[in-house]
Amino acid sequence: MNRMSQDSVFHPFSRPILASLGMVFLLSLGLTLGLFGALRYSSPVHAAPVPYPVEPPANTRTAPATTTVSITYGDAISAATVTSRTFAVHGMQTGLLTRTHGVSGATIILTPSHSFHPGELVQTSATTGVRYVSGTAALSPTVWQFWTTATGGTGLYAPDHRRCRALQPAHL
Repeated sequence: MNRMSQDSVFHPFSRPILASLGMVFLLSLGLTLGLFGALRYSSPVHAAPVPYPVEPPANTRTAPATTTVSITYGDAISAATVTSRTFAVHGMQTGLLTRTHGVSGATIILTPSHSFHPGELVQTSATTGVRYVSGTAALSPTVWQFWTTATGGTGLYAPDHRRCRALQPAHL
């Protein structure tokens, strides 16, 4: 009698079941990848908004303290839509500038009534509340910041060996 060892015996349906499971896995993987690819390539592609020219340039560290802040759009701007909320200029030391904004064609201009402080960080934002003369909103909001020129000084601290007695430990 020829008997097979326990290791070589398998269930008679094991190969078809494994083959079926493999086919189901491959089919589901193919459908998943196919759907992902279809969604990926059929979804609309949006172009990145074109940045508007701004003055002073974004992240400059040498803007004069008397600088004029401006942004230029691609079309004429409706002056009635330009306020300190739709074109906000905020100095970290001088605060929000609420002065009347000027509009010249496609350019919004703000000339501060007083100078910024030396080395001051100024943050500016132009929202989609800014409208073209045609009534349509600006394409995208624009935010930038700059620093005014620091005047005088060396940038070095003088050595000072005096200590504040209130901050010294009691045992010293």
